[in-house]
Amino acid sequence: ELKVGDSDDPDDVVAERTRVQADGCTDPVRLLDLRKVFASRGGAPPKIALHGLSLGVRARECLGMLGHNGAGKTTAISMLCGLYAPTHGDARVLGLSIRTAMAAIHGAMGVCPQHDVLWRDLSAAEHVAFYARLRQVPKGAALKREVRRVLADVALTAWADKPSRSFSGGMKRRLSVACALVGGPRIVYLDEPSTGLDPASRRRLWRVITEFKERANDDGAIVLTTHSMEEAEVLCDRVAIMSEGRLRCIGTSADIKRRFGEAYKLTIHTVSHAPEAAEAVQAFVTRELSADARALNASMGGTT
Repeated sequence: ELKVGDSDDPDDVVAERTRVQADGCTDPVRLLDLRKVFASRGGAPPKIALHGLSLGVRARECLGMLGHNGAGKTTAISMLCGLYAPTHGDARVLGLSIRTAMAAIHGAMGVCPQHDVLWRDLSAAEHVAFYARLRQVPKGAALKREVRRVLADVALTAWADKPSRSFSGGMKRRLSVACALVGGPRIVYLDEPSTGLDPASRRRLWRVITEFKERANDDGAIVLTTHSMEEAEVLCDRVAIMSEGRLRCIGTSADIKRRFGEAYKLTIHTVSHAPEAAEAVQAFVTRELSADARALNASMGGTT
């Protein structure tokens, strides 16, 4: 029997719980009152990482999970992947329970974990080929084409034959995303995929994820965790904001900003990279748009 949840939950959280727990819900991914309690260690009390999380990811949807460190995002994905067993509740992935059918779920999912899990002595191409074979990409020309395509998507073609131990942090992150997407898995979990990437690599990665979503099966879905509302706006159809193991609100990024936002973020690109150009941009914004506007960070390469 599923818990009703906290009586003080916001209306949108209650509505999402009711929608997902209904018998007629056909979401590819459904979290049903999912709760995780980690046992006490060293005299510390037990840690409640998730307090009965209920939400769904619709077909062909990218759901973004936002929250600070410790909000419960990675714990939720870890249970969906089978790394942790739930203390209470369940989740259904493509209609299969994570309690009883995790082996079958593994065959339909791809995951980019928060921390890269790579073999030091394998090359980028060998990593991608390994995961492609797990997803039934046949050997031969088809496998080679798929490996080349995915490595090109994440800008690692030039390093295809280099061992991963020689990669920078950003390159390892891109390789982890490639391993998650190769072979076209129906369900993909991306845990902070753009961590450590420079702005150009981040935007290229966003394009790769967007194109993957456009090619997804009718029952496919993506779950993405991030600290960046900008990333969620670009990639996600809906955003779920979490705090202290609880779902605090859920909706489109525009709806959430309308309800809770206090400011707009404006990014301006200039042809000139000179400091004077950045100063002129800031003067224009404060004069014409808002006297209270302030720069969030120093100008870099013509971007303010």
